[in-house]
Amino acid sequence: LIADFNQLQTLPPSLLSTPLMEHFSVSNNQLVSLPPFKWGKLKNFNVAFNQLQEIPDCFSTSSFLTDINISFNRLSSLPNSMKNCRKVDVFIACGNEFKAIPRPVMCFSQLRVLSMGGNQLTSLPKGFGSFFFLRFLDLSNNNFSVFPVQISGIRGLKYLSLSHNCLTEIPPNPANADASAIPFDLRLLDLSFNKLTKIDRWETF
Repeated sequence: LIADFNQLQTLPPSLLSTPLMEHFSVSNNQLVSLPPFKWGKLKNFNVAFNQLQEIPDCFSTSSFLTDINISFNRLSSLPNSMKNCRKVDVFIACGNEFKAIPRPVMCFSQLRVLSMGGNQLTSLPKGFGSFFFLRFLDLSNNNFSVFPVQISGIRGLKYLSLSHNCLTEIPPNPANADASAIPFDLRLLDLSFNKLTKIDRWETF
């Protein structure tokens, strides 16, 4: 189902009852809720730019899901069943009301792209450095005051944005006090619009 850029306010449950649905994209509508669904073949889930405050807890059988885009809604949590979506490699949740990285996200071990700009994040959870496949990380427009050192463990990270936060310092790498906490392989680092007065310990490791 692709029904982007309409004026939908509701969806009939019968529309979401197709068990072989692989693509569900209803971005840029006026949806305030979604009916329950059960999609065992779902690969792409896109509900960006709506008015959702919650997502149905219906992902227990969605083991094929790889792409999730829930950007620009009013979400502050994710359904617990989303932790079963172990193949997710793209998760985009910009412009919501998350105060922490949702627990199900920590189960996305194949994650390559994580975009959570425009939320209310202040820190990252322990274990965040275990996202070994992560290449793109957007944490812009949040409430970080200290550079999150957990990022230093993600050796393959290529793009990192922490712009428009409240950063005042970049601490040393927790594994090497003489090195920066900034990952070694970065190709683009965006620290614009913060409160930094200096950047030192730039030695890589």
